[in-house]
Amino acid sequence: MPKARAAAMRALELDPQLPEAHAALAVVRHHYEWDWKGAEQEYQCALSLNPEYPGARLRYAWLLLSLSRKDEAFREIDHAQRTAQETDPHMLVVIRATRAAAFYFAREYDHCIRECFAAMELNPNYFLLHYLLARAHARKGAHQKAGLVLKKISANQQKISLMSMAADCFTR
Repeated sequence: MPKARAAAMRALELDPQLPEAHAALAVVRHHYEWDWKGAEQEYQCALSLNPEYPGARLRYAWLLLSLSRKDEAFREIDHAQRTAQETDPHMLVVIRATRAAAFYFAREYDHCIRECFAAMELNPNYFLLHYLLARAHARKGAHQKAGLVLKKISANQQKISLMSMAADCFTR
């Protein structure tokens, strides 16, 4: 994170209007320095420079969730989704996973479960969706369902590891 901070500060010296640099500095302030007020200012600056920057909106949504500002977080997630549908559809699974996490943190487990299943239609192997799904089932007391999801995650991770090792053999 100190290297990321230094790179963001250098980028801002070269171009103070660079939204990516403000967003990168916000991430450092948010996740490393725990300067949530400073992080919010940097996210807002990035978004004022580029309102159609879904990555900054999502990271800002995570900050808002940390601050228990759920309604604002959902607005940021929704805005990110509208933008990504037009500009970066590959990001939609990340956005849907963020929304599922927001529902989970809001203790809206049924909404979380529905969002996870909807997002899995975009990418059935996205780990966070399975993790959130298992957690939401467990919170609802459906421990058997949670266990089945966790077994599926474990099996998928083993397959991915084996495929990775096989690919390594061919690339050496």
